[in-house]
Amino acid sequence: MLSFDISDRQINIVKGDNSSNKIRIERSLVVEVPEDMILNGEVINLSGLADLLLTNIKAEDMMDREAIVTFSSSGIVFKELVVPKARGNEFLMMVQNHMSQEMGITDDYSISYTVVGEAGEDNPGAVKVLATACPSSVVESYRKLFNIMSMTLRSVNIGCNSISRIVLADKSNLEKMPLLVVQIDKNFLGLTLFENGQMAFARYVPISPDDYDQDDYITEAINENIFRMEQFNKARGGSGLENVILYGYIEDYIKLVDALDGLDIHASVLGVPAQITGYRIR
Repeated sequence: MLSFDISDRQINIVKGDNSSNKIRIERSLVVEVPEDMILNGEVINLSGLADLLLTNIKAEDMMDREAIVTFSSSGIVFKELVVPKARGNEFLMMVQNHMSQEMGITDDYSISYTVVGEAGEDNPGAVKVLATACPSSVVESYRKLFNIMSMTLRSVNIGCNSISRIVLADKSNLEKMPLLVVQIDKNFLGLTLFENGQMAFARYVPISPDDYDQDDYITEAINENIFRMEQFNKARGGSGLENVILYGYIEDYIKLVDALDGLDIHASVLGVPAQITGYRIR
């Protein structure tokens, strides 16, 4: 199976096998994407991107019939809701109604959710839910893309949901909460906040050197957005952030750690899960 981690300007592709709860990576590939192919997570040049991917995959002898996709977009909306307990489709319908009423979400969005926990004494018989609303056009663009590539698309995942599985699988991270996980890219930051053993909030932030006065705009953007997430945590009654895990484009780790010292935050790099073998560090 092929796994695609897609951003607007870069696609990471991994070929591997999942058996007996072990993932073995056979090969990996990074494809640089021209500006006119993906816009804010949505594929806008289907044939061009399909040709680009197939050319690179065949050149690396990585062809496969099945694929999974992970992507990010600032068009994705996250909202914590309090929803009465119910079963199956009835509960999903209530989540959808809450999102429609509170966020103005229409039928043009696909909605999913994660139950965070009990709502508390003030809301007996209800639970807290982290709901995610993604533009349906974004998901549909990937279905069309992989249809052109003659691959069966097994699942389409939002980036923060995928990283949550990795973070929460490491039980040592439970002692570091509230914990912020930051995906670093030259064009965006993906920020996922964990509280009390659950994903509590996620945010996708496009970044550009034009938005900052300093030459090192990535470090400046990281500092700025970590500070905002700390204030967000405190506004929710949290203790503030002490631990941040970084992954993605890390050109100078020591420089990043030194920059975060001013925020009194301990930074580390996301480790490779124990159940994954065969990977290469580039």
